[in-house]
Amino acid sequence: MGEAVTDALGPEEGMDSRAAARLGARLLLLAFAAGIVTGAATWLFLTVDHLGMKFFWETLPEQFPTVPAWVPSVVVVVVMTGIAALIALACKGRPFDMGAAEHEYDTVGRMEYRRMLPGAAFSLASLFSGAAIGPEAPLVDINGGIGTWIGEKLKLDPPHVKMLAYAGVAGALAAFLGSAPVGALLAMEFISPKSINMSRTHMVGGLASGAMAWATYTILGGEKMGMLFPFPAYTELAYSDLALALVIGALGGVLGLGYGAAMVKTRVKLQGLRQKPILAGVAGGVVTAIVAVISPYLLFSGQTQVPSVIEKAAGLGILVLLALGLAKVLLSIWGLSTAYFGGPLFPLMFAGLCFGLALNLVIPGIPQGVAAMALIVGMLVAATVSPLSMTIFLMLISNPVLASIIATAAVSAYLVRQFVAPTLPGVYRQTASAERD
Repeated sequence: MGEAVTDALGPEEGMDSRAAARLGARLLLLAFAAGIVTGAATWLFLTVDHLGMKFFWETLPEQFPTVPAWVPSVVVVVVMTGIAALIALACKGRPFDMGAAEHEYDTVGRMEYRRMLPGAAFSLASLFSGAAIGPEAPLVDINGGIGTWIGEKLKLDPPHVKMLAYAGVAGALAAFLGSAPVGALLAMEFISPKSINMSRTHMVGGLASGAMAWATYTILGGEKMGMLFPFPAYTELAYSDLALALVIGALGGVLGLGYGAAMVKTRVKLQGLRQKPILAGVAGGVVTAIVAVISPYLLFSGQTQVPSVIEKAAGLGILVLLALGLAKVLLSIWGLSTAYFGGPLFPLMFAGLCFGLALNLVIPGIPQGVAAMALIVGMLVAATVSPLSMTIFLMLISNPVLASIIATAAVSAYLVRQFVAPTLPGVYRQTASAERD
């Protein structure tokens, strides 16, 4: 996976500098246009996701006040899991699957768009089910497909189609995460080979798409992510905290590698089950329904529960926090290995938060924000091999004073990964590669 990415906007053989400049300008204009489309597509997907969640999990139960609270939840889990299974059955396989789009981008420089609509429906049903997954993976597949579609309909050369596929992913992530540079960086680290050598002009296409997508998403009224990890008690940085971040980031790196290994082993072992959508639906749906009855707190990606966990950490205690983090990780792995499709990033963030808060209770001398953010970034960097984009992303959604803590922990986790598994790709590529072998 170490091939360099050629300059998609550079001069081609036999092309003079002016012709190359005109080609580059045309491609950047197409990247701007792709950003408008992907920003609108991201807004539409996340709006449907938000409204569906609100209706199925808040409005609908209110219509049955005399029914036990767990009954509507279980009904929603069963119906949505069934819909996801039927879509996979009708498509003769999961229309979207973990690592598939990234593998296609690596091998042929495009992302399939012909299964985009059933893939979006499959993803929304998965999210509505309450499974421990996030929306970032469907956004990558949908908008990478949109970029590919634009390039192929305009009959562009393969390298330029590849650039627009990347621009589509960058636009989606920029809109979702609220930052054009983060979208371009995260797309680069997500869908490019492990050893990245991408030209500046190629990245500018991602930045152009990200800027327009972010603007389009905002103009359409898309919700901003905002401050997800507020640790107001941490107001002053100390060198001792940076030393702690090195150690805790390394611990997070080990946990992230463990998560990746568990994900790959589970998905490979259950690969045959996923080829039988109804049985996969039963396997995933039963577990999710049990969780809906026993602990609804563990449903979904964990993003909305973050402020509550931070506020109630002392009351929850060490064992409960550890159990919550471990359960979220296991539920995410099980859901993605059986019935559902989505992203693992936010469940991992929730788990890292719980582990970090537990560490703070064990050793109160470690500031809460330092323990939590160092573990979160360590787990994410080790699992995704995205040190730069994960660092910037987490800086945007946490206390600014923690920026150096996050960066230090990211470097530490990356070093751990390089020592332990230097050739191992991120969890998306690990999964796709292992399932083909």
